[in-house]
Amino acid sequence: MHRDGAERFARTSRFPWVVATMVVAIYFAAPNSSTSTSTYSDNVGVGIGIGIGIGIGAVHALAPAKVYRYFGYGSNVIPSTMKTLRQIEVREATAAVLPDYELVFRSAAFVRPVPTPVPSNNRSEKANGNANDDSSSSSSDEKKKDTDGNSDDSDNDNDNDDSNGVAAKQALPLSGKVVHGLVYTLTEDEFAKVGSTEGVPFGYRWQSCLVYPYRGDGKQAGGDSLNDPNALPIQAYTLVEPNAPNRTRKQKGTNTDANSSNDVEIPPSASYLGLIREGARLWKFDKSYQDELTTIQVAKTNNILFPDGWEGPTLQLAEKATGTKRTYMIDGY
Repeated sequence: MHRDGAERFARTSRFPWVVATMVVAIYFAAPNSSTSTSTYSDNVGVGIGIGIGIGIGAVHALAPAKVYRYFGYGSNVIPSTMKTLRQIEVREATAAVLPDYELVFRSAAFVRPVPTPVPSNNRSEKANGNANDDSSSSSSDEKKKDTDGNSDDSDNDNDNDDSNGVAAKQALPLSGKVVHGLVYTLTEDEFAKVGSTEGVPFGYRWQSCLVYPYRGDGKQAGGDSLNDPNALPIQAYTLVEPNAPNRTRKQKGTNTDANSSNDVEIPPSASYLGLIREGARLWKFDKSYQDELTTIQVAKTNNILFPDGWEGPTLQLAEKATGTKRTYMIDGY
């Protein structure tokens, strides 16, 4: 049952539970041949009180716990990270794609919303013109009728052609950018634990988003899910930069492309990026996305103990200590 529906059911079912329990309690408080009227009244009062208490307790016990959908990326595309490093038992996880976001690095990974282009075509401009001056539209239509003897059908043809334009649902992603990751179902305590271990609100901040779940095939199942009319997005939360970068994007018709100092990307370690690539391979993320991950440059390090980075060895030690396999909770393993 959907979470909202379950909560609504719990609210509407409280009264019947209380009434049923009260009836049972009053029944056992009913008088027998040796029970006086005053004693019966006292028993009824006690029965009502017990019934209300038990009924409310039963409602709270049966009411579903609040759950959160968390879209994880980076090393969180490997569920053993959640179990071994955060002590969260994963009950449900599935591959998903987040449209119109991009994966960026400042040593650690972040996802960042990408500005989407504003659609503009002749029809939208015509609509704006008609909204401002209806008379010009009507006079134009009259000219067509005078010239041809009939109203011009070309407008109707254009209207039909525009069914794939701004009037219809546009193909996702609008920006051409996507991030693949996992959607986890977490309890309230587990959700709070993810936030604290990730450094919210200083290292990251929570952002509400819509993601599209899919079953990976290593080809383009994720991309197909974005525009499948039967696919429904899931409301989830993901982690983004604590402060939006203050940058100037290249303006149309200019060469301006100035980035501020707080928008400088820092390449990830080879070890960290290796975990992301491994998770993408195991979950069979789209091939185009896996290919994109291979183009990311890694940072050079002078660390003698961990020349490729500490992230991979840390997870490997945690998995060994807890007896957790790398393929824990991954589809097909």
